[in-house]
Amino acid sequence: MAAVFAVVSSGADSTEAGVTNTATPIIARLKLGESRDPLFDMHGNANQDLQSLMVLRFSATNDVMHGIDRMEDESRLAWVRAALFGVLGFVKDPASIEWLSEKRRSDVENFYRDYLPTWKGRLDGFGGWEWLTGRDRWIAFWLEALHEERSPNRRIGLLCVLSQFDDASVVSFFSARRVEATDPKEVLLVEGYLDAHGLPANGERVAWAVGALRRSPKNNDFLISMAHGLRHEAFVPFLVGVSDKSERYSYPPYYAAERDLQAITFECNLHGKAAWESWYAAHGKEGRTGWTRSAIDTFRTELAQSPKEAAQRFDKLVYCWNEIALLPFVEDELAPHAEFHSAIAGWINLTYSDFDRERLRPLAERIGADGHIEDWSRRLLQERGYVSGQRKDTWAEAVERANSRL
Repeated sequence: MAAVFAVVSSGADSTEAGVTNTATPIIARLKLGESRDPLFDMHGNANQDLQSLMVLRFSATNDVMHGIDRMEDESRLAWVRAALFGVLGFVKDPASIEWLSEKRRSDVENFYRDYLPTWKGRLDGFGGWEWLTGRDRWIAFWLEALHEERSPNRRIGLLCVLSQFDDASVVSFFSARRVEATDPKEVLLVEGYLDAHGLPANGERVAWAVGALRRSPKNNDFLISMAHGLRHEAFVPFLVGVSDKSERYSYPPYYAAERDLQAITFECNLHGKAAWESWYAAHGKEGRTGWTRSAIDTFRTELAQSPKEAAQRFDKLVYCWNEIALLPFVEDELAPHAEFHSAIAGWINLTYSDFDRERLRPLAERIGADGHIEDWSRRLLQERGYVSGQRKDTWAEAVERANSRL
């Protein structure tokens, strides 16, 4: 693979640009089962051959598509075919859109099982991914797919992809869906998207959708994932009820519902179902406005007593105070204190979204101008593009980084 990396990292992405396309022998090796390692390790990282295809980027697209087509009737190669769908999904060549549109209609199960998930694996989403090309074409592709799809579960998957884009056309689409959506999962996705884009969630619709979905335990994971972003008080009774359920296979145990509760209520140090039930009985009626005000007032008192100790506590609070609504408080009351600056850089990193990028910029640049912030915090600001000095990855390095999960 080192030779492949050396060729492609020179900057070319196509055979026309002079890259020798070595996709065909790699695909043949995969088809014959001669790849030295399993296709994916336990963390989901692609093996050397698949990474080589990814590094070839757009120059491998035709060969990968043809490989998928040729294996269509060979059930013993289903795992290789799925992996090649994954390669296409990773590089996101807009030249594959026409072919994908046909597959979405004729090879439905494999499209939704093997291709669609490749648009969901990035923390910040792919809407702002620096390597994404043909942005408008991709948006049109996913909108067309949603328009044609009738399966509620598949529609949810498509909406999750579209929700990664901040473009005006997508915001307009979600605004229209607010009136039209009747499926409770779709209602929550629409309200969550609009809330994150400056249009406050409709509390009545959120409460209705949560109430409808919490009746069945099979919806628990979806509700917990939605509560993580759409921090609405309507989720709290449900979350209290499942706050003692840890994530499957997590060690040490990770309680996602409790983390959501902490973020929604600002009770960042509360633990255990009994404690949450007691807290909710005493404070549930105050609502999120009251919980927010109480948390900020308490912190103001601590800040007045000892800025240094308050800064140390804020360093831990950033993990559940990471929301854009707190920007005025952070900007006006914490940023004037130099001892908060490094932690504020961490808060910016955790709060960041492409949509809020410019709202965060004045604070980020103000903090970045401080010559005394710690190295780790400066690196965070560099990685977000607010402070100069961050070297941009090559495509080969981006592939390697994406396949280095632990």
